[in-house]
Amino acid sequence: MISLQSIDRLKQGLQAIVSESRSSLSDEQLVLLKDCIALLEVLEQTGGHRCPQAEDIVSNIVLMLLRVLLSEDLHRIAHILHSLK
Repeated sequence: MISLQSIDRLKQGLQAIVSESRSSLSDEQLVLLKDCIALLEVLEQTGGHRCPQAEDIVSNIVLMLLRVLLSEDLHRIAHILHSLK
């Protein structure tokens, strides 16, 4: 089950990464993260788990996040995420 609260927390986290780590991320990573945020907004607007395409949207988000994590040095990305805590 996908709660609206979970969607919102993930969206806020991704927005923080985008706004605070622009210089540390490649253009491709920024585009992927912004695309994830846009998909999360679609989920929010359609009621989360009640959205008929929720599973497809979540699958796409996971694939995009994997591309972000695997596109650069994992240590560098881990450092960025750690600094946001």
